[in-house]
Amino acid sequence: MRTAFAAALGLASVSAIPTAIFHGLGDACIYPGMHSFTKDIADQTGDYAKCLEVGNGSITSMTDNFMDQAEKACNKLLADDNFANADEFNVMGLSQGALLARYIVESCPIQGKVRNWASIGGPNMGVADIPHCFNGFICNIVNSTLGGKRDYEF
Repeated sequence: MRTAFAAALGLASVSAIPTAIFHGLGDACIYPGMHSFTKDIADQTGDYAKCLEVGNGSITSMTDNFMDQAEKACNKLLADDNFANADEFNVMGLSQGALLARYIVESCPIQGKVRNWASIGGPNMGVADIPHCFNGFICNIVNSTLGGKRDYEF
């Protein structure tokens, strides 16, 4: 039985396609949660799913320049024949990984096309408050002080 998530990826009634997965800040593909999540996606979609590690996982996801990470993500994807030779594939990212996934969709010179892009908890619309500081005296001061400085226009 397919999950609602697999159905949301458009895989419930059409042929299965591979899924590239990117983890969030401080996470790593080898950690049990990401390993299990990737296996569940493969099982539920009935096709290849791989968490593509960029750099050394949890450390470099916090220390490396984002554009360097994005280019490495693109190169990792292009080096995997399951994605490089596919007519189409899915890309999904968790948290910061959603930004890497978006980079793949918008800027990576792939041969095929991305059928679905899924962002799970990604900051694609910006951040409303300082993370983990939603209420309380200090949080209210910090969030109101930084209110206009946390979102940027391009």
